[in-house]
Amino acid sequence: PIESARWRLTRPQQRLWAFSRAGVLLFDPLSTKIPKYNVPDAKLVTDIAVQLNGDYLIAAINDKNKFFQLSVDQQVITSHALPNSFTNYALRYAATDCDGNIWFTDNTDLPRILKYDVKSKQIVFKEYKQEETFNAKNIIISDDRSNLWLSVGQENIFQYDIRKDTFINITKDKFITDSNSKADIKKMLIDSRGYLWITTQYDGVHVFDVQKNQFIN
Repeated sequence: PIESARWRLTRPQQRLWAFSRAGVLLFDPLSTKIPKYNVPDAKLVTDIAVQLNGDYLIAAINDKNKFFQLSVDQQVITSHALPNSFTNYALRYAATDCDGNIWFTDNTDLPRILKYDVKSKQIVFKEYKQEETFNAKNIIISDDRSNLWLSVGQENIFQYDIRKDTFINITKDKFITDSNSKADIKKMLIDSRGYLWITTQYDGVHVFDVQKNQFIN
């Protein structure tokens, strides 16, 4: 069964990727065919990110301590072993930065994100000292201004400036709900104007102007 889907930019057009327990399916607007790519050892494919060279990096829950790479011609899937310190962890969401590096979140509650360095082809940690703990379902997306946007827990979004190496909570005290519920962030999207759209379970939709660094009423 299909679990979820993501739009991912594959020049010159957007393509819709759907994730299942065995692999990924591509919905190409220029084709009537829907090819399926089986991911070996995957229990559930969770996200896909596009590298600058056109290859895809695939995050998946699996018992083999791996993540996967689909070639630009979509003919070959190869696996990459994670460091031993990742035993029993699973990569959840993925985003590509302006330099082509891939950033992942994982299924732990540790305050960190993971970077796949395209030059060294190694996974490295970026750890932060924050009061909030990371939720296993945290979302990570990127923009064209060297920022990563990360949902933390149910009602916090952090902006990570890659160039400045700064990590700021943009939603602190923003989501005001009753004492028995939280905003519960569900999705985030950056549009072509530089607006960050945030959907929540209990507090509606919010829009953040990235350039002006403020929420839009």
